[in-house]
Amino acid sequence: MTRFLWTANVLVGFSFFVSQLSFAAIDDSGLTGLVEPLRMSISSTLSPSVIEKTPLKANDLTVRPLIRKGGDVAELLHLSFISRTTCKNKSIGEEVLFQAELSNDFINVKKNGSYLVEFTGTCGSHHDLIFDSESPEGQAVMIWEVGHRAVSKFSMIDRLEFWGGPLHIEWPSGGDYYSWGTVHLTRGDHWDVVGHEMGHAIYDRANIGTFGGGQHFIDRCYTNSLALSEGWASFFSAWVSLELEDSNAQFEFMVPRRAPLGVEHVPDDVCEGPTNEWRVYTFLWDVIDHNDDGEVSQMEFQAYWDVVYNQNVRSIRQQMRLLVQSGESASGLDHIWRHNFKTTPD
Repeated sequence: MTRFLWTANVLVGFSFFVSQLSFAAIDDSGLTGLVEPLRMSISSTLSPSVIEKTPLKANDLTVRPLIRKGGDVAELLHLSFISRTTCKNKSIGEEVLFQAELSNDFINVKKNGSYLVEFTGTCGSHHDLIFDSESPEGQAVMIWEVGHRAVSKFSMIDRLEFWGGPLHIEWPSGGDYYSWGTVHLTRGDHWDVVGHEMGHAIYDRANIGTFGGGQHFIDRCYTNSLALSEGWASFFSAWVSLELEDSNAQFEFMVPRRAPLGVEHVPDDVCEGPTNEWRVYTFLWDVIDHNDDGEVSQMEFQAYWDVVYNQNVRSIRQQMRLLVQSGESASGLDHIWRHNFKTTPD
């Protein structure tokens, strides 16, 4: 089973930066396959799917937002509600309106304006706000959650300065792609696709490497730059939402014809070499992960980031050389390269 890594929300200051690469359109139709977008007329004001209330001993009002997928429920740690009034001067049973706007200095989930999530709470009660993952409200808050997991993780390693202004995420869109600085998504509940498309934006803003153009297929080989940019985006999605120790780390929704996609291993029928995006992201994952499947590297993501940030490389081979130059074990990286690409680094 895929396990998710939920982290605390920490927000710090930022500086503004926009790359010229954001004007390129990244077509991920070959990666995500055919999915059914939601109707484009979703209201900009959303409410929880279900509200379960439990009486409190005191005249107070507490809230816990939850995402429900099948029979599993997990807490949404980054969805914060505010109200203009409190229960302090109200009686038990009186109501208070709470709202959470899905827009701040880091993430903006929008269609025609930003989304607003609201509910009416009752004084003297605890409220479990349940969002069904496939519902419009569930998809909107899942995009928010994945986005702020990324913000939180960069903040935790003190590497958030590059972020710049708000990352605009348009949902629901007619396709999954990144263009003109905006992430476009068909499904907010497809957490791995959300992270992948966000990965393109991070790759762009941080000037990690060049973009390749054209349609791509995860089990084929194409160009160095396309394989790097697509593979890096999937690597980023894994870093945001999966555990480094997970021996069975998987993507759930990407490429339905081959799902679930392994993050640790690549099937033998996939094209070999560094121009295949699946092999690019498993190579990068093996560089930083903590699961021992034969590789010898457990490079911290912060150290990896410092090596690749603002380098604008054109291939995973060039990024490999940067890692060696930074002091990482050449023999260890060579082993990881051969294990994932089935070729030699040179």
